[in-house]
Amino acid sequence: MLLQAHYVINRLLWVKQLMEYSMFRNQPQFDEIQSEELATSLPSDHNDKSALIMRLGRALLSLGSPAHRIETTLTMLATRLHLDSQFFSTPTALIASLGNERQTHTYLVRVESTTIDLGKLSEILGVMDKLSDNDISIRQASIDVAEIYNAPPRYGALLTWLAFTLLSASAALFLGGGWSEVVLAALIGFTVGMLSLAGKYSEAVQRLFVPVAATLGSIIATVFIARYPGTDLITPVIAGLIILIPGMDLTVSTRELASGHLVSGSARIAGALMVLMTILFGLAVGNYIGVQFSGPAISGQAVAVATWIPNAALLVVAFAFTILFRARPQDGFWILMSSFVSVTALNLSQQLTGPVASAALAAAIIGTTANIFSRLTRKPSAIIYVPGLLLLVPGAMGFRSLNQILEHNVVAGLEGFFNVFLTAIALATGMVISSVLVPSKNEL
Repeated sequence: MLLQAHYVINRLLWVKQLMEYSMFRNQPQFDEIQSEELATSLPSDHNDKSALIMRLGRALLSLGSPAHRIETTLTMLATRLHLDSQFFSTPTALIASLGNERQTHTYLVRVESTTIDLGKLSEILGVMDKLSDNDISIRQASIDVAEIYNAPPRYGALLTWLAFTLLSASAALFLGGGWSEVVLAALIGFTVGMLSLAGKYSEAVQRLFVPVAATLGSIIATVFIARYPGTDLITPVIAGLIILIPGMDLTVSTRELASGHLVSGSARIAGALMVLMTILFGLAVGNYIGVQFSGPAISGQAVAVATWIPNAALLVVAFAFTILFRARPQDGFWILMSSFVSVTALNLSQQLTGPVASAALAAAIIGTTANIFSRLTRKPSAIIYVPGLLLLVPGAMGFRSLNQILEHNVVAGLEGFFNVFLTAIALATGMVISSVLVPSKNEL
């Protein structure tokens, strides 16, 4: 009986399987269903569109664009490509969700460091203009953006080294230094430039670039002043390390916070404060080492040069900005004009209002000029506002404030530090006002 029952159960199971096969054998398999759904839910060139957006996002992130510009630019491009999109940008990472109502894909790109490259930014904008005019395909635009991103630096080591030195010497003039301060700042800038070039061949030097540069700069300043007493200490040190002081990050972070990008703004401002503290640590170590070699340094008061000399130094500043920001040679004239407009606007506004309001007014003038320039020339507005705004940012003020705190002058240091953030907020407000007065044609 048990054998017969087992035989009957097996026959029933076989019949059930046969009926299921006959019922579903004409229906497509799961892979076929998924392929058909993908074909109808996503366009055939979906991968090309996603690749273009993410390559553009990676390029903008590595070129130091703020979060609000990255997200706005990528959102506009995704809308033009008929893709639903969501973007989340931080100073070192970009998360994107691309697709449509039926299916989306999430992407992540990471960068370890950012470098302002106005030349690559101009070339990328040119590619986007060609795509907008239907002169190139989506795939070709993606290839072009990748080639621009992977291209080597525009200028060689010697020019970059020279730019570090010239920028430091010119910054000493703008900070009220005399000729001895200019020489000392040039020596520090020369050393920082040499260390920056060495960092390209050594990962260890690159990671320790900021503290080592500050330490070497402090040693040079201490030994120099011990040999030539009466030279100011703070002015040439700030000028020599001007390229490291994160004044631009402080200003950009306030703009990001004001535009609602809280994570990116908070991360950027935390990074800026950490860089400032690292510089101060390096200066303290360098001063101790320098005193062991040459004895205590007797700092003096800087004797300012004639007023026309800093204005003439704008030519040198524009040349240094062109090299360090890797702008195209033909854009060097516009960088010079931007520097001139920035300094002139600040001087005129200071005669009308206080220091904070004058910073906001000067930033509004720079931002408006940059947006008009972008509309007329179809070039990135960053060519104008980056060098112009860099001459206004309160990086040197923040450095002095932290130095006062470390010297136990806490009240003056905190007051100065408050003025730093107030000035940064004023600059961000001026840029927002400029975008309202003359909306930018593009966000680059």
